[in-house]
Amino acid sequence: MDFKLRKNASHGLWCSLLLPFCLFPFMIKYHAGIYIFLFNVCLCSCLSPAIQDHHSRITYRKTIFQIVLSLPPSLFMWHFFSYNFLLSYTLCLFGVWYYSYIVQTLLSMCPGSFTYGEAQVISQGTMIFLLYCIITLLGKMQVPNNFPLIKVVPQSVICLQILLLGSLLLMHTLCMIPVLRQGLYFFFCCAIFSCIMMFAWHITLQKNIFSWMWLYCLRNNKRVILIMYWLLCTFSSIMFVIWVNWKPNYKASNLVRKYFHLIINIVYIPGIMYDLDLLRLASGIALTVFIILEMFRILKIPIIGPVIEDAFHVFLDEKDSGILILTNIYLLIGCSSPIWLAGYISGVKGYHVCLFSGIISVGFGDTAASIGGNLFGKHHWGDSKKTYEGCVCAIIIQLATSLYFLSIGHEYSVYNIVVIITAVIFTSLLEAKTTQVDNLILPLFMFSFFCWIQ
Repeated sequence: MDFKLRKNASHGLWCSLLLPFCLFPFMIKYHAGIYIFLFNVCLCSCLSPAIQDHHSRITYRKTIFQIVLSLPPSLFMWHFFSYNFLLSYTLCLFGVWYYSYIVQTLLSMCPGSFTYGEAQVISQGTMIFLLYCIITLLGKMQVPNNFPLIKVVPQSVICLQILLLGSLLLMHTLCMIPVLRQGLYFFFCCAIFSCIMMFAWHITLQKNIFSWMWLYCLRNNKRVILIMYWLLCTFSSIMFVIWVNWKPNYKASNLVRKYFHLIINIVYIPGIMYDLDLLRLASGIALTVFIILEMFRILKIPIIGPVIEDAFHVFLDEKDSGILILTNIYLLIGCSSPIWLAGYISGVKGYHVCLFSGIISVGFGDTAASIGGNLFGKHHWGDSKKTYEGCVCAIIIQLATSLYFLSIGHEYSVYNIVVIITAVIFTSLLEAKTTQVDNLILPLFMFSFFCWIQ
């Protein structure tokens, strides 16, 4: 099956290795069982796209391939870690099937919006999230002990899981039943899923979600100040969008778009340093809002859809070539993925410099490369618009910020400094040469290095 990929970009198949490389350090350093399972399933999924082009029209061959492909990781976990084979195999098979389904759905229903690599990363991330939700549920149900279950999960994480899972199911429903994408049917569908999520929150939290959220936000003065500060940042971003759209026939330049990189820097840095739990919840809520807004825009929902279309159109760049506008969502995912991956189930329960991977690589590095290239750029990387001077600026800024964040909670050991220098140089070179979306790829690439910092 031939898919229409994003213009002016390579296939990016190597991107499918990013998430396995991000999970691998946690599996080795912290011996966290859930990471062992997710790493094996994620690595297994990397082989799945190989059959999609050649056998996509022969359903039984693809099914047999997925059945066979799920055996090696399940046997590996059963033999070396004594995991329940039947449960491991079932979840692994489901993960591989679901991953393959998401990749094909994204590439077929959203032509021109993804490369293979970008679709793989999104699909792997969605698969990991869904498997994590299933394993969390199994932990509550007291299934066999010879499996890495998650028995203690904070309420904020459960609340976020229900929100994102409800949004995911809503998107699947809209994909399968086209009539629900129209007018009142769409609002009715959203109302139904909202009621289901409200019920799930009530059962899980043992109280109304709004009262729980109110108490959660008012838990301490530091949290209240942080929320007020974030609301101010949000208001300034909305006003900036209105101001830019106020200009007739205006097209935002690359430097103007970097305003949002600045905003995400000043939002995430205090969040990571002072209230990581709140930031994790807030980033998930923001992702849901962005997805809902994008659905409103695509489906041209009266009043709201056209307004969003006009507001986003000004900020489009060459990578928003398909029917989806994903740059803003990728920026949020890229900066949030480190705090989502390094969660409560690992040894990273407090401060760690890897949590800043998205901020350093995209918020500072990509921004410095763009500004430095515009101000000093004279020598280009081949036929690319990117310059050597911009790359040097990115390296300098990323080294400075990385060493600063390292000093807050780590030792200035030779090992840590070598890891940082290596990560920064390779990330900057990747930023200069890749045709994949920077906001999505760079944070995961840097995170896979920073996780090794002690």
